[in-house]
Amino acid sequence: MMIEQNNRLLDEFIRKKAFPFILDELLEEHEEEKIDLIINGLEYTYKNEVREESKMLVYFDVLRELRVDELKRLFRFSQCYRDSTARHPKLSITLPPEDPGEREKYREKQSYEEYIDNHLESLGLIDKGKRNLEETIETIYKQIGEMIDARGARRPRLTKTETKLTLFGSHFVKYFELVSIIEIPAD
Repeated sequence: MMIEQNNRLLDEFIRKKAFPFILDELLEEHEEEKIDLIINGLEYTYKNEVREESKMLVYFDVLRELRVDELKRLFRFSQCYRDSTARHPKLSITLPPEDPGEREKYREKQSYEEYIDNHLESLGLIDKGKRNLEETIETIYKQIGEMIDARGARRPRLTKTETKLTLFGSHFVKYFELVSIIEIPAD
């Protein structure tokens, strides 16, 4: 009886709240690739019995804020993408080109990616690893301490902060199944 009532409440939520909202999203979306993501979000809402309207609205509000390029970049920070590239490693070192025209294109691409990263971070999807001064000093002291052992100085290994998905970003990737918009090499 309780399971039946829960299913009825979920069906009612999907029919009266989620589906009309998602239908509006579909009609307003201009980027074709995002339409599949909207459908993925509806499926996730149903399969995972998401009944909290505000939670669903937040996810779709964030999706609406992002362009396909930004979604693809976001997916590149996911564990799924990292696992797929670990199975198919490529050494990729990009140096700025010597040709002035090509160097300008390179800088433009770098600044575009920086803009995307800043936007993703402002939406709470990624953490670029920036820390306040106190945390930075503490990290430096810790790393220097790790470089020196009882026998003397070791080779220095200061680590760069790594951009990673936040917990919200990780849930967002799953909610809309972002893997569907980027090609991952087959095994």
